[in-house]
Amino acid sequence: MRGIYHGLCLNCKGAISDDRLLQIGICEKCLDKVEGLQGWRQILQSLEENGKLYFAEEILSFHEKLRDFSAFFKRALGQRMWSLQETWARRILLNRNFSIVAPTGVGKTVLGIISALYFLSKGKKSYIIVPTGLLVQQTVEKIESFAKRLKINPGLVYYHGALKESEKREALEKIARNDFEILVTTDRFVVNRFEILKGKSFDFIFVDDIDSFLKSPRNIDKILSILGFDDEIIASAFQLLDLRTEA
Repeated sequence: MRGIYHGLCLNCKGAISDDRLLQIGICEKCLDKVEGLQGWRQILQSLEENGKLYFAEEILSFHEKLRDFSAFFKRALGQRMWSLQETWARRILLNRNFSIVAPTGVGKTVLGIISALYFLSKGKKSYIIVPTGLLVQQTVEKIESFAKRLKINPGLVYYHGALKESEKREALEKIARNDFEILVTTDRFVVNRFEILKGKSFDFIFVDDIDSFLKSPRNIDKILSILGFDDEIIASAFQLLDLRTEA
């Protein structure tokens, strides 16, 4: 007895039989014959020629992006992503906001750093936020090491308390001018120097040790603002949280 699965055709999101789902993931209504078709490119071409290309191209595009990121990651680190890192990378490439709850040593920070370098290679800006000045220095060292392997020159700006006063002024001036591609600071910088960050646009933000960072409500509204949410939306979100707490 054949099984029919509703909503699982990769192209039309309609019903699909179990054998077709295992074979290519596209139902008979979209593509009645698959004999002679080799690879996704030919499948997409056949769908387009028959006027039945819907969502399959979007899915292929995402998988190509994931392959591109995986190759970039391997060039940077010298080894492939672990399965957990690949799961998180998929979410990053889908532009999803999420928090990672995982023990130390599973590659969260490395993934965040390489993601920032990947977005840099695509002409996008990133912000890495860490708990301490020492971690700022360690993160910067890793960025520079990976960038050397990748043979790219990151427009890197960083700020921490151990910098000389002249270095601090230079960093603040560059941040104010938006003259960077990757910014690395402590979470305290977000609070103390929020005015210089306000209005800046980032394509990717990675917060290390997110649990401690989000314990303070003033950190939450500031990071939401940096993410691009306007003050009215942020205020409404806090009102909803207050109502839930009261309920």
